Amino acid sequence: LFPYTTLFRSDAGSLRESVVLLREYRRKLEGMATNLNQVAKHANTVSQVPADFGVVVGAVNQLVDEVNALLVKVRV
Repeated sequence: LFPYTTLFRSDAGSLRESVVLLREYRRKLEGMATNLNQVAKHANTVSQVPADFGVVVGAVNQLVDEVNALLVKVRV
């Protein structure tokens, strides 16, 4: 019983660490998305938008969604 309990506790600790890391990644990605939105606002002001800007914004948003989905799966 003791080894199983120890293993369970270490797994729970690893899970908590994973959740903390995923939350940190999510915050960083959200910050990136905010920065991209600021660039888009400026680009719209000067009427110049890079051709691939929409693709980049979409990729960042997709990563945020994927991280959120992972958080839902590992929530303790």
